[in-house]
Amino acid sequence: MRVITLGSGAGQAGKSFVAANLGAALASRGLRTCLVDLDMAGADLHLLSGCLASVPTVVDLLRNRVSSLREAMTSLHPSGNLHLIPGPRESLRSSGLSQQETNRLGTEILRLPADIVIIDFETGVSQPLLDLFLIGDYQWVVTTERDEAIEASASFLRRARLRRTAKGSASGQIERRPRIYTSLDDLVKDMNALRGDQLPTKDGISICPGLILNRFGRDGVEPGKQLSETLFQSIEELDDFPVLAEIPEDPCVASSCSSLEPLVLSHPGSPASRAISQLASSLSDEVRATARNEAAASLAEPALI
Repeated sequence: MRVITLGSGAGQAGKSFVAANLGAALASRGLRTCLVDLDMAGADLHLLSGCLASVPTVVDLLRNRVSSLREAMTSLHPSGNLHLIPGPRESLRSSGLSQQETNRLGTEILRLPADIVIIDFETGVSQPLLDLFLIGDYQWVVTTERDEAIEASASFLRRARLRRTAKGSASGQIERRPRIYTSLDDLVKDMNALRGDQLPTKDGISICPGLILNRFGRDGVEPGKQLSETLFQSIEELDDFPVLAEIPEDPCVASSCSSLEPLVLSHPGSPASRAISQLASSLSDEVRATARNEAAASLAEPALI
């Protein structure tokens, strides 16, 4: 299972739009995908995904009305590949989460029966939000090309890195499924990391940061290059922060939102749909290739626990 966390330094960047449509595109490609709405201030993934029924939410887990997040999964896609765990329908800000609640949410997310989990957060830099953002295998920031949005994205990333340096990834505090080591080298690497007080990342895989530029193209600039240069200047120690997708302004988005259906399903040929589908295609290929390699490795060598 791979976890994608979507953060943003500024509001109205379109995280929920990206999450809903990327999830639908991945599900259409046969990957079991689960959307988790952790926007505690203004959850709207259920609206963008067309889920209007009264179903369990993340708050039901925190209030012990369900025993696991798996019980709160609601099917959204005819194929059965797309599920949603809605955000709260009552007031609950992420900054108000206790450490125990943060750890419980993170642990439950990592136990979900899915190939890919996409987590949508509210805008902000609270400690619980950053800890949960850091559990991602892929840590992506969604931004527009406005100067203030770019600066806010750089600030968000800087704070996330500081949080990881100070406390280590939240994954270190979250109970994970036991790892099955297929090589002695991997076991030694993890033990060395623990001795150096550097918590290993999920399944020993390096964190993969990335940038998704939403609603670009209004001013005729080259946004990907411009944003990369800005982020490199702001975060000098960041070696690689690729622009993963440039989603253009698309007049079909408004009608898609009005119909409460993901754009990739209602207008699959629109410019924004094509950009998101291209990202989904690349991601699904990578996830399947990784799964094949892991399966081959587990068959080739005896497991060391």
